[in-house]
Amino acid sequence: DVPARAGRNRGRAIRRRDGRLAPGSFTHVDFVWFWPEIFYQGPRPDRDKRLNIFSYDSEGNTVKLYIMADLEGATAVTGGWSETNPGAREFEHARKMITGDINACAKGAFEAGATDIVVFDGHGMAISVLPLEVDPRVRLIQGRAIFSAGPTPGLDESFDAMIILGMHAMEGTADGVMNSTVTGMHLWINGREVGETGLFAALAAEMGVPTIMVAGDEAVAREARALIPDIYTVAVKKGLTRYSAEIIPPAKSWAMITETTGEAVRNYKKVSVFNPAKPVEVRIEYFGNTQLVDCVAQVPGVKRINGSTVSYTGDTVKDGMGALLYVAFWMLGDRPSL
Repeated sequence: DVPARAGRNRGRAIRRRDGRLAPGSFTHVDFVWFWPEIFYQGPRPDRDKRLNIFSYDSEGNTVKLYIMADLEGATAVTGGWSETNPGAREFEHARKMITGDINACAKGAFEAGATDIVVFDGHGMAISVLPLEVDPRVRLIQGRAIFSAGPTPGLDESFDAMIILGMHAMEGTADGVMNSTVTGMHLWINGREVGETGLFAALAAEMGVPTIMVAGDEAVAREARALIPDIYTVAVKKGLTRYSAEIIPPAKSWAMITETTGEAVRNYKKVSVFNPAKPVEVRIEYFGNTQLVDCVAQVPGVKRINGSTVSYTGDTVKDGMGALLYVAFWMLGDRPSL
């Protein structure tokens, strides 16, 4: 029957339900008319939605997503850094948990329209995510990259949104599980104290990229909403002390991450951006480490406020963090705890 149908279709542009031309409906004369469809390989919503070549958000746009993955705020991760850093007894458990968070997030993002996802392994020495278990559709960035590629390696203006996973609350938060800010400090941007959520959100905003979702404990979810009121959050545990928490079992936690990620990706254009006014003043207090501050204060443009506090005013948050942190990281042996 196929040859018979082909004969009837000759010279006619007959399409199947899947968008392909029916057998025999395409002659050498028709080739001139249809060649753009055949050779054009880029996105085209009218065709691609039908053929599932690309994914789209609710408005028919492709979505490129950057995921910054920390570790302290991951599902079912508690205890201290002596238990969750490389070589520690609970490190492998923590690695499985953050990899599960990433996979749950990727699942929700791809289902909602993400077309490209880059994951930055952003804790400590950047070797927390398990490459053999992470979703094979994502691109993974690992290894200590703070000097060579900056604090958000791979992130640029081509991304549509950023999501932060496994995040913890800022230093000094009473109910924050493993609360901390970078290497143990207080950080202010234009006079407002922020944690790593605010820091990464500001760095992304300087490239025009909104931070649309944060997952971690209840304390960091609250911190994120105070900074960006319409941001999406997932609280995977409730802090009891700095090193203990009431956790949500992974199966339920990952379902929550998947669902919320989908909502965030579908509505990423509606989330506001935390973008500090220019010029930007970045101020850091290094908990009484006057020797470290002695050295940081020698960087051109850095102003010493007191024995343990320095500030820098410049065009971007990235400039300020570079001036105030790079010397400190060198003195600490390039082993910051992020």
